[in-house]
Amino acid sequence: MLGGANPVGGSNPSGVGTSLNYVGNHCYANSGAVAITSGDTATLLNFTTGSKYIMATITGGRNMKATAETFTKILLDDQEVFRSKYDNGAGQTLVPPFNTNIYMLIPPYTKFVLTCAPEDANETISIILVGEVYG
Repeated sequence: MLGGANPVGGSNPSGVGTSLNYVGNHCYANSGAVAITSGDTATLLNFTTGSKYIMATITGGRNMKATAETFTKILLDDQEVFRSKYDNGAGQTLVPPFNTNIYMLIPPYTKFVLTCAPEDANETISIILVGEVYG
């Protein structure tokens, strides 16, 4: 039991990693700060949901390189459902800042994978997913 709440489920209930954790009718995942070399792709979240669907909010953070771009991709059951380029450059007004929330419904029994690939500079990136579980 965690603070009198429902049992916590998941492979790492209080730490960081790629897995999803459940507390009552809520869930969360914290990638932790992951150092990624420019040009490489890193998997920050990788899990399969249970028998209920999730209304999730996903946000990220990264060190602030002046011109670096970061490409983020989300796959559901190995199908790409989200891809975006984030750029901290002052003149990049058509590109959202990296900490822009992503809102999505994640269906039951779905494999979820989130990857990040920095370009132009090495990056330290973290992703947090929080959600409410329904069904």
